[in-house]
Amino acid sequence: MNDTITQLATVGAYDLRIYDVHEGEMETLLQVLAELALPMMPEHGIEPVGFWTEETADRLFQISSHSRLEDVQSNWDSFHADPRWQEGLARIRQDRVIVKKVETVLLRGLDGLPSAGGYL
Repeated sequence: MNDTITQLATVGAYDLRIYDVHEGEMETLLQVLAELALPMMPEHGIEPVGFWTEETADRLFQISSHSRLEDVQSNWDSFHADPRWQEGLARIRQDRVIVKKVETVLLRGLDGLPSAGGYL
């Protein structure tokens, strides 16, 4: 790694989660997020930054921040183990499968460069 990139080092830890949603289930996923997930996330060290969808596909993109990159997996594990999450998700899903696949990409913010809301 060159010196410039090393000097930019880590500022903040983020994860990008990409949800491939079954056809016709986007509204259900949005309901799960609004009613259940968003209120619980901060209790587990997960701070939502934003959500986006694609115009042509049933995909949802979520970026969240965490205190340290090393905490991302344990934060999500804690969230998914919470009985409120498990019970609420079962209630809303009603035995339907909403999401086909979730991909997670770990992102590390760089000092001196905008990581959210800024432009070069």
